[in-house]
Amino acid sequence: GFCYIVYLILEFCSPTSRYLCNKATSQEIYKQMRIYFKTPPIISWNCECYHYETHHYTTTNDKGEIEHHTTTEKVVTYTGSSTMTYYSSRDISGPFLLNCDERTVNQKYYIKLELNEEINFADSFTASDYLIQKNSFISDYKDRDTYFDFSESRHIPGLDEYNLVTIGNKEAGCLNSYVFFIFTILSFAELYKFYFNSKCIHQKFTIKKIISTRYNLNEPEYGIRYQKSIPSIDLINKQYYFKPSEYTSLNRSYKIDLPSKEE
Repeated sequence: GFCYIVYLILEFCSPTSRYLCNKATSQEIYKQMRIYFKTPPIISWNCECYHYETHHYTTTNDKGEIEHHTTTEKVVTYTGSSTMTYYSSRDISGPFLLNCDERTVNQKYYIKLELNEEINFADSFTASDYLIQKNSFISDYKDRDTYFDFSESRHIPGLDEYNLVTIGNKEAGCLNSYVFFIFTILSFAELYKFYFNSKCIHQKFTIKKIISTRYNLNEPEYGIRYQKSIPSIDLINKQYYFKPSEYTSLNRSYKIDLPSKEE
């Protein structure tokens, strides 16, 4: 019974399950990609301060004998979270094209589109400012208790990693989350996944972002530098290039502290 429960958890959390719960047409994916290209990335930090407390207690067993017990529990005293503040961001993902040529469409039903994210610094000043902000956050919490755990995440808000894109005009009626649920309950999930994979193409695409704490990445000089990385959507016969306002962001409330000549 325990193994069956573990099996169910693994299957319902598997990429196949997530693909089937996130179906979209090619046009819907193009609209979603436009949102991803425009969304500013987030670098977030989280921490937890804690210590362990040992407790002693006694109990009396069935024979009337006194037994001594010791337990140790984790006690969290502080938690903290923060995000990196920066001036501007720019998308440098380059052209996006769904792999749906004529031969492929005649043989497959879907594209398993796996989206990844990559967030980097545009210049050395930003890398330095990142360390200053990060170390400042750590120093605010690290000495508040005996133990200190720190974690960082870089992500694009709202990004779905697993996307099942319909290609052509046909769909397989059995390729949906309800049928997958039935096969999983009956312990035939692996058989279903084999059939599912035979009807799909697997495609990966990485959405790349750069951020700067000192400069506006929407300036013409950066447009020339990243000309080949401007995000676009290839519609087979026509290519759509996004305008700068659709893949850059500017934090006007951020105070820019440019370095002096000596620095």
